[in-house]
Amino acid sequence: MVNCKTSSFKIDEILGEKSLKEPKNPQKITEHSVKFNNVSFTYPGNTKTTIDNISFDIKENETIALVGPSDGGKTTTATLIPRFWDVDSGEITLNGVELNELDPEALLKNYSIVFQDVILFDDTVMENLRI
Repeated sequence: MVNCKTSSFKIDEILGEKSLKEPKNPQKITEHSVKFNNVSFTYPGNTKTTIDNISFDIKENETIALVGPSDGGKTTTATLIPRFWDVDSGEITLNGVELNELDPEALLKNYSIVFQDVILFDDTVMENLRI
């Protein structure tokens, strides 16, 4: 059972997180081709690398599937594109522009993820998609 002290600690922990660096002159999104170039990533506080030196291209309007074992980095890979975190090394580009040079709001407006554990709200399909 969660008590007020635990909840307060978690809130303080969230508020203490460092914000991602935002670009001074954000670039516009003109195309949706994604490229991972030698990307590595480790979650903060972990010692085990989640993604180690991966590279691939996704062309605009191309459908792909990330397939692999549990804890293989599939969800992490998908969440790096909208910059839920910044990579430790390598780069991710959208139409040749590094993600950290794009307007974060525009990036999030152009990206969605359907996770395997789906939660639906008692509302229309459209409202569930918007959420």
